[in-house]
Formats: sequence, structure tokens, C-alpha cells
Amino acid sequence: MRLEPNGIVSQHDFIRLLAKKAQFTVGDTEIFWNSAEELIKELVENQLEIRLGIGRIYYLASTERDMINPRTLKKIHVHGARRVVFRLNSAIRNIIRNDIDKKPWKKTFEEVNPLDLDYGDLYDIDEEK
Repeated sequence: MRLEPNGIVSQHDFIRLLAKKAQFTVGDTEIFWNSAEELIKELVENQLEIRLGIGRIYYLASTERDMINPRTLKKIHVHGARRVVFRLNSAIRNIIRNDIDKKPWKKTFEEVNPLDLDYGDLYDIDEEK
């Protein structure tokens, strides 16, 4: 697997890891992933909350309001804003919080790899589409 210099796993590599873990072909996993992305987009457009095992995705809107600029002390009008929020599951957040004392940014990827995956044969997966 080609890791980015900052330790980021690309979507392409994530799909390959998921295919290997689930014992599906890369093509089938990619179809599933793309379908899941489209479904999430549709649900967010309809302002529905999505609860997944890793967290929840929801739509948040703030109302218009009048405020006072703290520097100039003048009244200003703030327009309402809309955004999509992803809130991570508390179990996963606690893993990250408990690891702060251990300074994970000073460890190598192999030291913090919780899955202990063998990336050497990652590209030997059946690539039927």
C-alpha cells in the first residue's frame, strides 16, 4: 500500500483494504462504496440524520441574528448558515483521547497500526470490475 507522507490512506487504498477485509473483489467493493456515497449525499440533501457505527452525519442550520462586533461595538447582521456535521462515535473518540499522553505523532506507522495489516500483498487482490 502506498501511504502518503503524512499517513493518510487514500480512498483507492481504503477500498482495497475493505475488499481484502471483507473478502470481496475490488470492483464489487468500489460499486458498494460509490453507492453508499450517493445514498449519503441524497439523505443529507433531504436534511436527514444518518447514524452509522463510526458516528453520525447530520445537517445543522443556524438562524439569522443581530450581533455586536466586539472590536467596533457596532451592530451587525449575521445571515443564517447551513452545514453538514460528522460527529465521531464516542468509543473512537475515547481511543484518541486516551492515546494523547503517549504522543502518537512521534510514533511510526507500524507502532500505531491497530489492525496490524500486511500491506505487502495488497495489490495482489482480484481486480475484476
